Amino acid sequence: MVGASLDNGNTPINGVLGGIKVGFGSYQDLGTTLAHALILTKGRGYVVNEAEAGATTFARADRGWSSYLEQYDRAKQRVYDFTIGELNAQYVYIGISNDCLHSGNAEVDLIQAAPCTVAEIDATVARLVEVGQAAIDDGLTPVYPKYPAFESLDLVAMGQANGFIWTIDQGSYEYLSASYLSAVSGLSDVVITDPWRGESTIDGIHPDADSARKGGMRVALDLIRDAARRH
Repeated sequence: MVGASLDNGNTPINGVLGGIKVGFGSYQDLGTTLAHALILTKGRGYVVNEAEAGATTFARADRGWSSYLEQYDRAKQRVYDFTIGELNAQYVYIGISNDCLHSGNAEVDLIQAAPCTVAEIDATVARLVEVGQAAIDDGLTPVYPKYPAFESLDLVAMGQANGFIWTIDQGSYEYLSASYLSAVSGLSDVVITDPWRGESTIDGIHPDADSARKGGMRVALDLIRDAARRH
């Protein structure tokens, strides 16, 4: 698993946020609930989670965050079986990034006054596709979640609580969501899942415990169905 705070609530321990966890520890991320869901479905899988809360698809090394490709490379190291020279994995879950959702998550300074342009949104989508293509090239299957419905979020409240200069507006969010879904669906071998359908949040963006549990089970079932189809 690679991604951001929807997937792993922990920020990098050596990053600017000092390793703080979303909700100061009172938060269930998708990585945790997916691992539990796979156990409940007769132990049909395991989760190696290299996602970082606060991450973007591009690296911000000066603040402690890795790019999605760097997360993916670490995840491969975790599961590489050197005795046979193969990866002990089948799927790579590529979670929703922070890119262009709020200030501080474009390739500019934290206090950038303007939201992302269409070109910056398109570049975000391209980087997300790049990770999936890397997985395919390595013989793995990328798994992409749909973006949550804009109406299920309260990005303005989230932004105000965190001191962000701006948050993405509905039109730009829906353009990002639609462009992303179209692009990743075009990959040659991909699973599209919808963990955040009907979610409720704790702060305008992060799922509450019930939504996270439902999300984990939805992803687990989609993976099990896909594995059964392939066999």
